[in-house]
Amino acid sequence: MKLSKLTKKINELDEFYAEAEGDYLYIRQKSDGDYFVRFNLRSNDLYGDGYIDGTILAQHLNDGAIEALEIIRKYLNERENQQKYILPLGVDRDGDANYLGINPNGLGVGYGNNPNAYTQEELDAAKKQFPAIANLIEEIKEPN
Repeated sequence: MKLSKLTKKINELDEFYAEAEGDYLYIRQKSDGDYFVRFNLRSNDLYGDGYIDGTILAQHLNDGAIEALEIIRKYLNERENQQKYILPLGVDRDGDANYLGINPNGLGVGYGNNPNAYTQEELDAAKKQFPAIANLIEEIKEPN
């Protein structure tokens, strides 16, 4: 399931709407905009770097809260099973492996043993955002 499909399904619920802000997706109440769920789009763990408001969950238990959580879980399960890629750039003079890092705010170079891994959907979005390096991304990507 793509992020656009996730947000569409959430937006179809009576009580909630979805909104992406930076690396996070927020599920907000339509009534006042308070967020019910927040999770990091770079993580497959809803609970590790996310938040679920228990009060809102209790208030809307029969009004779509459980359905919203099920939609998110399906999205995360499908995303977790997708092939992930790393973007190696080479080794610097100190012998450290360098990797191209992409995010909505720009590009970066990281090094070390734990490079960021990206889905093909994320790579496609980066190629649209940074067309000058689209070919480079395809040339250097390696399965993680």
